[in-house]
Amino acid sequence: MLRGVAATLVMLCHFCWTFSQAYSEPSTIQIYMAVYGAIGVDLFFVISGFVIFYAWFSRDFGSTRVSDFLRRRVARILPLYWIALLATVVMYALGYRSGDNLTLNSMILDIFLIPHTVYDSAVGVSWTLTFEFIFYLIFCATLFLRSQTSSLAFTTVALGVLAVAGQAIPALAVNDIPVVVEFTFGMVLAHLVLKGRRLKTSGFLLVSMFLVTLAPVLFLPDLFNSVAISPWARVIFWGVPSAVVVGSMLQVPDTQKIPQKICMLLGGASYSLYLFHYFFVYVAEMAIRILAPTGFQILLLEIFIIAVTLVFSIAVYLALDLPIQRYFSSRVRRQALAFRGG
Repeated sequence: MLRGVAATLVMLCHFCWTFSQAYSEPSTIQIYMAVYGAIGVDLFFVISGFVIFYAWFSRDFGSTRVSDFLRRRVARILPLYWIALLATVVMYALGYRSGDNLTLNSMILDIFLIPHTVYDSAVGVSWTLTFEFIFYLIFCATLFLRSQTSSLAFTTVALGVLAVAGQAIPALAVNDIPVVVEFTFGMVLAHLVLKGRRLKTSGFLLVSMFLVTLAPVLFLPDLFNSVAISPWARVIFWGVPSAVVVGSMLQVPDTQKIPQKICMLLGGASYSLYLFHYFFVYVAEMAIRILAPTGFQILLLEIFIIAVTLVFSIAVYLALDLPIQRYFSSRVRRQALAFRGG
């Protein structure tokens, strides 16, 4: 469910920013979400760190090859991303989106998720997927150690070095490279869960939420003209609260959670929403140009496009993403069985 919340926050960030341009005086809530919805990315990174670490170390070491594990992650990310990339390129080709930043070089880099500036990416969230793959590769490189503690330690050090050194690389620095350390927050939570430890985070949750509220005062005195805090401040004021939220959700008894089917749908559709909402951001920009809405009309248009985006994302999940995942999962499973049988 948290993945669905994270994707929704990112969607609201981009939509609120887009529609805030249509208002002569955008509301404080609109501006606030245009800035703070980006915390959904930090939440995603923490969740990813938890899921990857837990998924590997909760099983027997001999039951899965590292290559199979990595192939599952590649199959989870790339196919739907390539579909989203193709849809965006079609929009450029049809003239529905300015193609000033779309070059052959940037397209090749986008296809393989090679780091470059976010401003040249056809799919705006692709830089986060690049960081995901960097994390996967570093984590998988530590698995020969066959130890939770060693893997956690080496991955943390490697990501920390990358966070510091990466700021000297323009393509990485422009995309807030220090946020890669947030993967380790999720790994620490998974490590604690696997060791049978529980954290009492209610007090920490309140403090973290306070820090999130205080962050604009410290780093964003002018919300509308400054939409990003410094990378390391982001790790502290967005990454740490995200970790606390994930840790707190892990302690909620199953009887108090939202019904399982709803959680699975929200979580499952989160990736399609994360990718394809950008498609509707372009639609929103076009609608604003053509319809030139004013006042209450802007709000109605925003609500309508957000609703369409949510429905479309769920449809993409059910019609495309879910069948793709089932297909690749069955292939990897057959290969793993053949490996163990041979």
